[in-house]
Amino acid sequence: MDFDDMGQGGHTRVEARLRYPEHQLKPRDFLRFIQLGTFQEDWERLEMTDDDLMTLEVMIMAGPDEIQPVDGTGGFRLCQFVPTPSRKERPNGINVGYAYFPESSVATLLVAADLNEPIGLTPQMKTQMKETIDFIYERLRTGD
Repeated sequence: MDFDDMGQGGHTRVEARLRYPEHQLKPRDFLRFIQLGTFQEDWERLEMTDDDLMTLEVMIMAGPDEIQPVDGTGGFRLCQFVPTPSRKERPNGINVGYAYFPESSVATLLVAADLNEPIGLTPQMKTQMKETIDFIYERLRTGD
């Protein structure tokens, strides 16, 4: 598992291997995850597995606010995820965009892309991302 900070130009890397009895620990027990349709479509297109998703969720759960939000996005965080070593078809990993809402213990998975297709955040995309994150925050806050 790889955890890269790519949001503010700083670079922090933590490498770790997590082994645990699958029946005793589920990421959702500690942090609730919401997947937007865009993320689900990207994940499927990238041929990522349920095990990869669980690993990603554990990685985010271990430090959801370790990656700084991208300026002007309302809380969009961009991390690099490298699947398990047995996944030779994707050795370099993927970029994953998510938002973290600590008041609700929720992480929302927004987008995913191969490292060769970077998630370019134009000013217009940043505005759209901010509107999406603000919408999710308001729904979580009001319970709608």
